[in-house]
Amino acid sequence: MSRKSKWKQLAFLGTALISALFIILIILVLQFNSISKPVVILSEILFSIIGVLLGVTIFGMELSIVMTGLGIVALAGIVVRNGILLVEFADLMVSQGMEVREAVIEAGRTRMTPVLLHCYCNHAGAYSTCGRG
Repeated sequence: MSRKSKWKQLAFLGTALISALFIILIILVLQFNSISKPVVILSEILFSIIGVLLGVTIFGMELSIVMTGLGIVALAGIVVRNGILLVEFADLMVSQGMEVREAVIEAGRTRMTPVLLHCYCNHAGAYSTCGRG
């Protein structure tokens, strides 16, 4: 594959990611009727991209633009879903009279098990499709 073709693919995936983030932001603003909660949720995507790039660097993996880009877009969807659940649970705890700090800690503690189970199931499914499972 030529260098020009790779840059073209990278530009397309970058545009797709930016478009998806913008659409997600609009939907979240409409859902929460605020801008602060969607910004918190979307900031999680930035941290997940940093984690992907660190993992690729640490393990010395070859970077495939298409597969890595598609993986990051899929990961963004999972991260946003988990972020929405976390923020909604924290809002519920605050509406029941809990302080914000304690509500955030309790939401993280309560939602950690489902998030880890979701990650484990995705990992097990991906591992089994590689022909190694």
